[in-house]
Amino acid sequence: DLMSRSVLSPEGLNLSPALQRRLAPDFLDRAEGAAATEFNVQQRLLDLQRAVLAYLMSDVIASRVLDSAAKVDKGGDRFQLSEMLQRLSKDLWGELDTKAIKASGSIPSARRDLQRDHVNRLSIAVVRPTYTGRADVRGSMREQARSLLVKLDAQAKAKHIAWDPDTLAHLADCADTLRQSLTATIQRQAL
Repeated sequence: DLMSRSVLSPEGLNLSPALQRRLAPDFLDRAEGAAATEFNVQQRLLDLQRAVLAYLMSDVIASRVLDSAAKVDKGGDRFQLSEMLQRLSKDLWGELDTKAIKASGSIPSARRDLQRDHVNRLSIAVVRPTYTGRADVRGSMREQARSLLVKLDAQAKAKHIAWDPDTLAHLADCADTLRQSLTATIQRQAL
């Protein structure tokens, strides 16, 4: 919940425009003419979000979640890998919820970047599983990719939604990436 609200949420890091104007790079640290002249808050947030997403979708975390399920007594509440991946998908693609669509009709650029990163990570996990990764991880990632593709295809067919052109292109691109990865031949590394 904390990561969802504070890091992966579109409102995770809100800074007033006045504060953003006051943020600046340290000009004493820059190389000759190579440093940017502004502090890009959106890029910093995206970098943080990508790092958290990479960690949560890593083989290490997936293995820990799979292994911890065996340590819970029978009848206990087990935290499943599929549960974590579904939560990530729900948090990252909340704009596809019908209530959110009616409110905005578009997905902001920074949010689209994070969603593309999620799609790319799902696609890579499906097409090129690591040799240290477990079969259950690949299966769960494949199921999440299928589920997200169904949602994206439904949005493309929905006539009652007035998406802006950038958002439409983003949704189509993400759907195409997932479709290609789900139909691609799996590349397995030799041992």
